[in-house]
Amino acid sequence: MPAALAVTLFMLGTGIAFARHPKVAADLEGKPAGAIVDIIVQYNKVPDAASRLMISARGGILKRDLGGLKASAYSITAGVLESLANDPDVTYISPDRPVRGMLNLSVAAINALAPATFGMTGLGIGVAEIDSGITQNADLTGGRVVYEESFLGDGITQDAYGHGTHVAGILGGTGKNSGGLYTGVAPGITIVNLRVLDQNGSGQDSNVIAAIQRAIQLKSKYNIRVINLSLGRAVFESYTLDPLCQAVEAAWKVGIVVVVAAGNEGRNDTANTHGYGTIAAPGNDPYVITVGAMKTMGTPARTDDFIASYSAKGPTPIDHIVKPDLVAPGNRVVSILSPNSTLYTMFPASEVLNGAYFTLSGTSMAAPMVSGAAALMLEMQPGLTPDQVKARMMKTAYKQFPVSSVAVDPVTGATYVDYYDVFTVGAGYLDVGAALKNTDLVSGYALSPTATYNPNAQSPVLLGTASRFAVLGGSTVTNTGATVVNGNLGLSPGTAVTGFLPGIVINGTIIAANAVALQAKTDLTAAYNDAAGRACPGPMLPGDIGGTTLLPGVYCNASSLGITGTVTLNGNGDSNAVFIFQIGSTLITATNNSTVNLIGGAQASNVFWQVGSSATLGTYTTFNGTIMAQASITVTTGVVLNGRALARTAAVTLDSNAVTIPAAAPGGAPGLADGTIQLIGTGPGGTQVLWGDQVLWGDQVLWGDQVLWGDQILWGDTVAVNSLWALQSIWSAGGVPTGESFGIALHGEK
Repeated sequence: MPAALAVTLFMLGTGIAFARHPKVAADLEGKPAGAIVDIIVQYNKVPDAASRLMISARGGILKRDLGGLKASAYSITAGVLESLANDPDVTYISPDRPVRGMLNLSVAAINALAPATFGMTGLGIGVAEIDSGITQNADLTGGRVVYEESFLGDGITQDAYGHGTHVAGILGGTGKNSGGLYTGVAPGITIVNLRVLDQNGSGQDSNVIAAIQRAIQLKSKYNIRVINLSLGRAVFESYTLDPLCQAVEAAWKVGIVVVVAAGNEGRNDTANTHGYGTIAAPGNDPYVITVGAMKTMGTPARTDDFIASYSAKGPTPIDHIVKPDLVAPGNRVVSILSPNSTLYTMFPASEVLNGAYFTLSGTSMAAPMVSGAAALMLEMQPGLTPDQVKARMMKTAYKQFPVSSVAVDPVTGATYVDYYDVFTVGAGYLDVGAALKNTDLVSGYALSPTATYNPNAQSPVLLGTASRFAVLGGSTVTNTGATVVNGNLGLSPGTAVTGFLPGIVINGTIIAANAVALQAKTDLTAAYNDAAGRACPGPMLPGDIGGTTLLPGVYCNASSLGITGTVTLNGNGDSNAVFIFQIGSTLITATNNSTVNLIGGAQASNVFWQVGSSATLGTYTTFNGTIMAQASITVTTGVVLNGRALARTAAVTLDSNAVTIPAAAPGGAPGLADGTIQLIGTGPGGTQVLWGDQVLWGDQVLWGDQVLWGDQILWGDTVAVNSLWALQSIWSAGGVPTGESFGIALHGEK
């Protein structure tokens, strides 16, 4: 039985081999005492003869020395793990876990044709590909593969699986067999072929660790500046303990850019996270560049590209690191075929150009896009550090995305909705040309930031499809005078909308008594209940709040609330600050210029007025925020409403008004919950800095727009989380199982 399979089966055993020990990985707990387990033992020093004797005396068999990591791989019975962990020289024991691969237009989509104007091909840069091997091909001839080694004990470096050859073509294929049509990102690089995955695409941690150490040893000889890891496994412990993560950090420390596939579990909802929290190891390490997968949609332009629904999402389990760092094309990518390989045998219909090329999908295909880009950058400026490469890529990444997209599985027909937030697309879509043009230099580290969840802070009230309506009534919507409604005007269940003309609707339409209006009303009810259900710390507001200044929070009045004059809402420097007003009965503003004034970064899109009966805005009031009234809303003459008038059951009455949906309106992502997260990074000298600039989970704004990593300028404050259906599980749970499915790898998605 293969060792990787044996480890999996042993997890099903019964009988406790030892009590839980802090230096033993949780997934070793519960093994039968007599079960043979493959483990990696990490030490506080390089293991020597005494270290090996200590384990062999307990019946352990040395499989591989990983001295560069201060570690060794052994087979041993589970019953001795506790005594082994008690040795003061042992720092951590984990299983030698199985790893798998993370399974034209793509090159154009990342602006990788631009390097030709610079004369860049990656010439002189060595890339270590740690994968399933490489089968020689005309696209890789001319001394391109300069070193080959297998870490599977069979001496075979050819690609029996079909994954590594495909990755190599994306990295640096010349396109010779296609007349240049399927050229890799960096066709001038040299490749170091380190085989760690067998004919089934499987390997173990110790194979990968040993290969990383070999790349470090060969760095000077072959000028290895980049390692590509299109493989991974589930996260079982903090990256600070995981031996696979420690290995990639060792490469980073000697100046090698490490690029890792994010994983293909973005559809995985087994932990009720909607695919969030599924990043695979070692992509969970903040030092590496972790890459998610985009779909080119069959065109060279990137403006129509969407995220692949299977692309794994952050934050990472356990450590809550913000990942992925970037996204790049990974869906239905054409690259070199390894003849007679497992993948080709199983799916011959995926061949292209009479068997010279093959189509595969997955974050495995996205990672070498970034690795090739790193090689181009290092050819242009050899002195760049891994942190400088990472920071430039993330700063210059293309950041124009839709709010959400829907994907269809071509085999099952299942649909998946994705939101373009920081945990889905990171800093954006790789732009090779922009990265090459950038000249910024980071003086510090470019570690991916950590997300910290604050359950006590308020998140915006999610309006769902109601967010698209400036006016939404229950029974009727009537207007007198030259009202301008900027956004949709809706009505449900009523049917009568009158007064348009003379009133007009711009940037929207009138939607009455249909399924769209009904859904908006349903979403309004959910939002109303959410606002009403938020905890109000008190004390109760006075009957009139004119002349007061209020900070972010939840405010309540059990009866009626009035505004005479000006009430000021101070965001206190936080553009994500949320204000929620719970009013038991009526909301009434006085006539003649009453005002809701916003200062200190407060945004109208984050101000919510939940009204228990009816709301009346007096003449010439200037009002900010979304009004959600149980009954009617009357907007009298001359009122300017920067917000929404949303009435659940009764009429909305307008009279010569301007009603405008506020900028950056929240909405779209499912779920209702409170809380914010902060993205915290490390600046020069170890100082903590905050990341993100008005980043809403599910919103279009991405962090990392204009400021370099390591600068003392902050990248923003708090990151508002519109929906915590992911975070509530991620912050309390461990990893989600990861692994590439053949369905995703071969078919991709529409």
